[in-house]
Amino acid sequence: MPDLVRPDKNGFAHPGVTLGLANLVLTFNVKLGPWIHAQSEVQHCAPVPLGSTLHVESRITDLFERRGHEFVDLEVAAFIDPDRPVLFAKHRAIYKLR
Repeated sequence: MPDLVRPDKNGFAHPGVTLGLANLVLTFNVKLGPWIHAQSEVQHCAPVPLGSTLHVESRITDLFERRGHEFVDLEVAAFIDPDRPVLFAKHRAIYKLR
């Protein structure tokens, strides 16, 4: 990994970790069995210093069926403080397979 995201080099949190918050929020808000990540649109706004406390907000924006599969759309925003966003993401998953 680049020094920028290495804990032993006092780097920042890896962007994949902050995007992983969307998966975590999904598991807390949707009853899941086997599921498939279908799509993400992500905007990283600021680096996250290691050890930071993040505030995460989310909302389910759509539930729909396509070809027998049940989909969920989720928006997630993460902040270091109310004035410092670090991530905005739109996440789509198939939460129930046909």
